[in-house]
This record gives sequence, structure tokens and C-alpha cells, in this order.
Amino acid sequence: MSKKINNKIKTIKNKIIVNRNNKDIKDFFPNNTIKLNKLQLSNVGRYSVSHPKDALTTANIIASYFKTKNITITDATANNGGNTIAFAKTFKKVHSIEIDKTEYDILINNLKVYGITNVDTINEDYTKIMLTLKQDVVFMDPPWGGPSYKKKKLLKLKLGDHFIESLINQLKDKSKLIVLKVPFNYDFSYLFKYSKYTNKFHIYKFKKYVVIILLNRDLNNSGLTQYTNLNKKQNKSTVNKES
Repeated sequence: MSKKINNKIKTIKNKIIVNRNNKDIKDFFPNNTIKLNKLQLSNVGRYSVSHPKDALTTANIIASYFKTKNITITDATANNGGNTIAFAKTFKKVHSIEIDKTEYDILINNLKVYGITNVDTINEDYTKIMLTLKQDVVFMDPPWGGPSYKKKKLLKLKLGDHFIESLINQLKDKSKLIVLKVPFNYDFSYLFKYSKYTNKFHIYKFKKYVVIILLNRDLNNSGLTQYTNLNKKQNKSTVNKES
């Protein structure tokens, strides 16, 4: 490795962090007027961060369920900030949670580079604070298990030791919407069968994954619209779970 390239890479606790001045940084973060060489990306972030266009599309899909953008959204698995940045540009307030200290430091750096100020960042295990947060929406992008996730047929996902379906049920009185980013081989039937949060799911298909919107019908959702997707080109399907 040349000295020039090596100067752009540092290793902290076995995690590679790259300060990139290369053209591929735009594949991971919105390229506006910010200085790309100040952004950071971990080796985990390289396969975890949402493409900026996908992140913004996800934010717009969520926004289409509300009559106002004056809402608070929690990014439960913020990583290097891909979705958090899109949420901050779309909604009034964001809780951005990241358990790993190294990933959290990258998150802080990237938000600073973008000059984003409407985000509360928390370096904590989301499962330990989830019931204390006040929000309208919870977004979860749980770990898929690295690149080898594709080998599994029916993938169940966890945050820490908790299956996400269990966490969702605990949030029944804590949010109007829950949004999941999951791979195509996720065990959808398990979610549909055991969900106590809702009996209605909207599924949006992206190129490499799907986004599931769970509609909480038990809370006073007067702030929600008639669930019309603003992005008409986005593939969408609805699943109604039998009571």
C-alpha cells in the first residue's frame, strides 16, 4: 500500500476507517457542497450505509404517511449516518442511536461535515433506551450478519440478543409507525404471524432490500394521511394479517 493511500486509512479496534477523497464516496453520501474528503466510512459502513438516493426515498415514503413533516424519527441503528442524514433533511427532529463507539464517532464526524443540527446523537444500545424515547417513527436497520447473510433462506434478525419482532411489540404504545429495512430473504412470515403492533404492513421494494412500514392502528393516528405513497414509481404491496 502506498504512503499516499495509507495516509487516508486508519485502523481503530480492528475497524478500518477511510477518509476518502475518491469518486466512490458519492456512492455512500449525498454530494452537495460539502468536502467529501472530510467524510468518514468504516469497513462495516461500506456494506451497511444506505445509498443516498435510497435513504432519501425512504425518508419521503415515511413523510407521505403524515400531514406534516413536524415529526420526530428515531434511527435505532445509525451506523455512519446514511439514513440519519436523509431523515434530518426531511423531518424536524431525529434521535440517532449507535451502540458501537467507533461507528458513533464516525457518525458524529459526518453530521458535523454536513452541518446538521437537528439530530440528537446517543452512543448506546437502543434496546436499553427504546422505551424512554419520544418519537412518531422508529426506523430499524438491524444487522444482517455480514455478506454471508445471502446464504440463509429465512433470515431472522436481532438487535443484540432481541429478535426485532419482540422489540416491535414492545413499542406498541411508543410510536405511530415502525419502519424496517430488511433483505429479501428475511423471514416475513415470522413478522406477520407474531406482530402485536399492527395487522397491516406496507412493503416497498428497493434494488437490494425492502422497506416495511408497520402502521400502528391502536394509537391516535390523526396525524397520519390515508397512507398514499408520494413516490409512485416505488414498488409497493400491502399485507393484511388475519386477526
